[in-house]
Amino acid sequence: HQETSAPTSNSAEKPTNTEQTQENNSQRVSQLSKERLNKNAKLSTYRYVISRDELSSFAELLKASTFAKTMHNTDCTVFAPTNKTIEGKMDFEKLIKTGNTAEIDAFVGKYIVLQALSFKDFAEIKTSESINGSSLKFNNEGVISVNGVKTDGEVVSTNKGYVYYLNGTL
Repeated sequence: HQETSAPTSNSAEKPTNTEQTQENNSQRVSQLSKERLNKNAKLSTYRYVISRDELSSFAELLKASTFAKTMHNTDCTVFAPTNKTIEGKMDFEKLIKTGNTAEIDAFVGKYIVLQALSFKDFAEIKTSESINGSSLKFNNEGVISVNGVKTDGEVVSTNKGYVYYLNGTL
């Protein structure tokens, strides 16, 4: 904790570093619009995804993919489908048991971009390519959507990128 002294008459006209930082932070927060920022900076993006119960289906597929190591060591963005959105649409357990990494990679790779994309980045970025070459189109109307599938409005900031929860599958 750092103490700051009251401004003298000469410094009253200039904002202090603390005031400037607070102003910058409030500007960044206002840029988040409807998105909520959840900081979990101690974990890599990979570690965050595999640690979340609500993402366990996607996490199992991720662990079985060839992208796990790359994602663990590289800045990236994950548009993670929740268990609720995956279950019933695919038999992910059967897919894992088959060991067909090409099929697993085809599914998992659509959700990973090898670039850390914060909410404010989507003001400029409208398209990107996923780790497996799939084309992704973004829309930012208060909540990010990917190829027409909306996120739940929460942005998780990790020490290697961002995680957005998807309300559907790509």
